[in-house]
Amino acid sequence: MDSLSTAEFEESISGTNEVRTCARRKLTSTVWNSFEKITKPNGKVVAICNHCGSSFVGDSGTSNLKNHLKRKHKELVGASDSSLNASTQEFSQEKSRRDLAIMLIKHNYPLSMVDHKYFRIYSHGLNPEFVIHSRNSIRSDIISIYKEEKEKMYSFLESVSSKVTLTTDIWTSDHQNLAYICI
Repeated sequence: MDSLSTAEFEESISGTNEVRTCARRKLTSTVWNSFEKITKPNGKVVAICNHCGSSFVGDSGTSNLKNHLKRKHKELVGASDSSLNASTQEFSQEKSRRDLAIMLIKHNYPLSMVDHKYFRIYSHGLNPEFVIHSRNSIRSDIISIYKEEKEKMYSFLESVSSKVTLTTDIWTSDHQNLAYICI
């Protein structure tokens, strides 16, 4: 066994003339989800398509691999080509603030959640650019969303040609001793 090189030993085990090796650094492009990088015994690096088995030069970048996927496997790439592009999304403070308000509404979380230390740490970890505003600012965002939704409901009810029946219910808050009516 000492007379066999590592490549020859691998070839004798696998029965092929290819040696699969680990890359020295992580393959970061998403295109590598569709290809396997292989080093042949002669030292040549190739990329094999997981979908059709086509072979490409594997150590000169990923443009040729992306082009192959676009030409031969359009159904995998999709119309938006998002699976091949780096996920660079533009940050919007307004959208994030609105999403936070909607989360609080949909899950019935307390407004004080925005004051919690570890919620702030968590949010900063997700995106350091996001500025969490006070609970009063979030309250005004929620009221704005309520007004928008109320206008949408009025518009919808005005556009309906048939009769609409609404049911209401009233309940009293235990903590604040306030009455609420729900439709």
